[in-house]
Amino acid sequence: MKRIAILVAALMAASGALAQLPAEQHLDKTALRPRYRQWMQPVGGVVVTQNPPSLLWPAGGEGVTGYRVELSPSPEFPAERTLVSRQPWAV
Repeated sequence: MKRIAILVAALMAASGALAQLPAEQHLDKTALRPRYRQWMQPVGGVVVTQNPPSLLWPAGGEGVTGYRVELSPSPEFPAERTLVSRQPWAV
C-alpha cells in the first residue's frame, strides 16, 4: 500500500511539472501587429469575399489632405459601374 501511495505521489508530481508553461515566451518578430498600417488591403489582385469589403490603407504623410476610393466589380473600372468616394482621412 505504501508503494502505491509513493508511486501515485511521484506520478502526480511529474505530471504537474510537465504541465506548467514557461513564465516567459520569446518571439522572433518585433511585433505581433505593427502600430501603424504598413500596407493596403485588399491589394495585388486579391478577390474580396466579404460584403461589404474592408478597405484599409496606411495613413498619408505630410501634405496629404484626403483619399479618393474607387470600388468596381470590373478591373477596367468603367464609370457606370464604379463607386467613387472621397475620404478626408485613412480609416
